[in-house]
Amino acid sequence: MKQYNGKSSCVYCEQVGTRVSNQTYWPFENEVRARTQQSLWRDAKLANVRREPVGGIKGASPLLLAKPFDMSKGVVIDWMHGMLLGLTKKLLELWLQPVNRHNMFYIGDKIDALDNRLLEIEVPDIISRKPRTLRDASGWKANELRSWLFHYSVPVLFGILPPAYFVHYTIFVSAMVTLNSLSVTVIQLDRIKCQLDDFYKAFERFYGIENCTMNVHLLRHLTDVVRRWGML
Repeated sequence: MKQYNGKSSCVYCEQVGTRVSNQTYWPFENEVRARTQQSLWRDAKLANVRREPVGGIKGASPLLLAKPFDMSKGVVIDWMHGMLLGLTKKLLELWLQPVNRHNMFYIGDKIDALDNRLLEIEVPDIISRKPRTLRDASGWKANELRSWLFHYSVPVLFGILPPAYFVHYTIFVSAMVTLNSLSVTVIQLDRIKCQLDDFYKAFERFYGIENCTMNVHLLRHLTDVVRRWGML
């Protein structure tokens, strides 16, 4: 398959993506066609004949022959890189980097106030790393980003991040916490699917299409992966 930044590079669906300045972005689309084992075979055969990618597929993979393995359903989302080192870190960059100082969501001029809250938090022994200043957020490890997402971010951001952006962010937090719990019901998954679709739709409006990366697009498929393979 094509890389994550190429056209039609989603392993789960056939959304093409939108090219802007030679980059591929992933705005929300109401209807996306899911990939199937049959569609992967079709595109792989055509790619071999045409000697060019078809639907993001460059050619046939030996895994297509590994029955009963289904490539369209057998790949899980790398939640650590996609949601923690990916989307969670991206949101911190958007909020804090001076290049965004003219945007409504920018709070980089309030790092001292944010740090005053963050660094006062006393963490239990089960959390291996104590909170570090947000000035070092670009170097935070995945487990630090996980602690930020699950435990610190909501009380630290409350009243500082503008209300509309704060409420929008809490949708993401709520969904990630539930999908990382010990168990989840079908009813909860249905609700989270709707919540993540709402978050995705608003993300482009709040942060622009240029920030709708593959990590944002993968939100559409998180609940499907959990249904098949269990909690994140």
